[in-house]
Amino acid sequence: PPVALAPVASTPAEPAQASVPSGEAAAIEQLRADNRALAAQLSTLRTDYRSIAARGRLQGSGAVDPTRFDVEQRLAAGGGRAGRLTTPHGTVLTPAFVPASGVVQADALGWLGAQAVVADAFVLDASAGADVVSAAGGLGAFTGWSETTVSNPGAALAAQTDGAHVDDDGIDFRSPVDGAAGRITPESAVHTAHLLGVDVAFVLTPPLIPAPSSAVARQAVDRSLVWARRGLAEHNWVTAQRRDGLSLWAVVTGGASEDHRRRAARELQALHDEDVLAGGLGFGGYRIAGIDHAAAELALLGAAIDELDDTRPRYLPGVAEAADVFAAFEAGIDLFDGGEPARAAARGVLLTSAGRIDVTQPAFRADVRPVDPDAAPANRGPARAYLHHLFVAGDPLAVTLATAQNERFLVTLVSGIREAVVEGRYSEYKAEVLGRTSAGTPDRVSPRT
Repeated sequence: PPVALAPVASTPAEPAQASVPSGEAAAIEQLRADNRALAAQLSTLRTDYRSIAARGRLQGSGAVDPTRFDVEQRLAAGGGRAGRLTTPHGTVLTPAFVPASGVVQADALGWLGAQAVVADAFVLDASAGADVVSAAGGLGAFTGWSETTVSNPGAALAAQTDGAHVDDDGIDFRSPVDGAAGRITPESAVHTAHLLGVDVAFVLTPPLIPAPSSAVARQAVDRSLVWARRGLAEHNWVTAQRRDGLSLWAVVTGGASEDHRRRAARELQALHDEDVLAGGLGFGGYRIAGIDHAAAELALLGAAIDELDDTRPRYLPGVAEAADVFAAFEAGIDLFDGGEPARAAARGVLLTSAGRIDVTQPAFRADVRPVDPDAAPANRGPARAYLHHLFVAGDPLAVTLATAQNERFLVTLVSGIREAVVEGRYSEYKAEVLGRTSAGTPDRVSPRT
């Protein structure tokens, strides 16, 4: 029978050590470390058991990953391809940019041209509660969005909370809402994703460490691979009981090392193949983390992609610039997301066909042209002077409209790549877009340009 999933349980806050003698404090810390190591060992045993049990049940039922990816056309040179990702809630024509859920109302996503939305599971669970979202019928029903939904477990945000601690078993955190202590593990992240009822979820990975040493980077890859195995085993186990339509995707880490990235991708691919051969679901796709500027980090991106199955979709988060979108697409990326549209909008910066404009500048007070006059008529947006007025007046609608405009720009840009590939004019489209968007310096395009 289907199992009921409960939200992740909170753990008691650890007592302060200020008044504990140094010897006792050291002993307490050692005990905690031993307990964490034991928890990690028990998790490994649990993973092995659940892998065997779940694979048997899945194989007997004939269950497979609920998503399907078909490559429809490829570039003559490079790894870029136009494809079709089919999920339980719809079809995503790739390449595609995936806006963040919650930045605009669901009824505005159609205007954006969005085919899917992505949500941060950590934020959603902390504020609304994964159990509440589940009771509403899943993320789509909760937000009023009927198409494909994606969730990110939110390791980075959890690790940035007060008193956060990362060990081999998971991440301790403090709730950003009420300060309560909590813990995320690879297994609990999978449970939360199933509760949210999304189509695609990513495995939990250790938060990225800026410029780590070689030894630290290697340890991070080791940990991410163990967490991927644990998350996949839990996903198989839960799916075997609930029959949810969730596709779990692996995350390729490796920092700034090509060797680490190749190893991470190669071992994740091997884990997928091993799991499917034994009757499991495997990974539905791959997310490549830690590459924010694909045009300057093509070697790192290529090192990961070269080791991955060519028949499964690849997802790149953190995209901000048109040049990075084109570089990543040519390397073989199918899906993109990024927080830059919202971050730029909060500063009054708009992404347009002619480059970035900062509508908070006084020169835009009387500029009555639409935000993006070179865009299609339905996508040009309101008058620049109107947005300038909203920002000057401190009206919260300013950021909402600016965010929607920026999301629309990237959604349209990436969908334009697909159209150009299908029509055999990709090179011309790329030259046209980069020629226009590089005409002005970011944030300083003249209002009269």
